[in-house]
Amino acid sequence: MLQAEAAGLERQVFFRGYRQRRDIYCFFQEADFFVFPTLLEPFGLVAVEALYAGLPLIISIHAGCIADVLENGINGFAVDPENTAELAEKIGMLLTDNNLRKKMGKASLRISSKFSINKSADDFFRACVLNGDLNA
Repeated sequence: MLQAEAAGLERQVFFRGYRQRRDIYCFFQEADFFVFPTLLEPFGLVAVEALYAGLPLIISIHAGCIADVLENGINGFAVDPENTAELAEKIGMLLTDNNLRKKMGKASLRISSKFSINKSADDFFRACVLNGDLNA
């Protein structure tokens, strides 16, 4: 928070801290894009939630969910969070290009369809009953 204040961004950058699940979607609706610069995350359900909200994503290469939620350059960008210049560049691109944000947001909504409850139930059934043969 102090860094945002020092940079004069306290009105543009918000650190909300922990929120109840019921409140999360409201925050996503206020956002222009989602940045997930984790150094280690086995999956990252919050990225799926941002995907469902139709947000462009900037996702760490260390996030376990990256292969599932991101088509690099299509609905967002994969970044090394320790490469702050790259992270800043991708944030800058989305901050300044409204058309890119809209295009990537629509792609996120398209990609989110693979996380439907019906598909998850079907995959679970196939994994349990058909011994993992997801093509049967």
